[in-house]
Amino acid sequence: MLSDLQKNKLRSAIKQKDGWWASIFSGPLANRFLEPICDIPWISPNLITISSFFIGLTAAWCFAVGDYAHLLCGAVLVQLSFIVDCMDGQLARYRQQFSKLGAWLDRVSDRVKDFAFFFSLALGFFCNHNKVRPFFLSLRNCVYG
Repeated sequence: MLSDLQKNKLRSAIKQKDGWWASIFSGPLANRFLEPICDIPWISPNLITISSFFIGLTAAWCFAVGDYAHLLCGAVLVQLSFIVDCMDGQLARYRQQFSKLGAWLDRVSDRVKDFAFFFSLALGFFCNHNKVRPFFLSLRNCVYG
């Protein structure tokens, strides 16, 4: 269990300037998920980043399947991936454990997940509806953001 001082230090690790969804929902929820594991030494911010990446790729696979149940599961996994992605930065700030590799890994994994989400949603739509136009429109989003 964390002491009150440690809990306050962990809460102060939530990013102050962030998007509205992260500020209201994902950041505070990530903080709660982080509380029981923040002092386990082998759990590093980079390990959490990699976990978020694989959760995101699993969501992309669900989107590529494209049926209703998989789309719903993919949506839940995207949100979980985002929450876990918030956890890595909070843990790094809590422990004062920053690295260039960690910053690079976080940025690159976020961009790969974004591409995978757009691409797999389009692929799942194409495979289930045989319509090409949404597939190419999503590729435009993948390339140009």
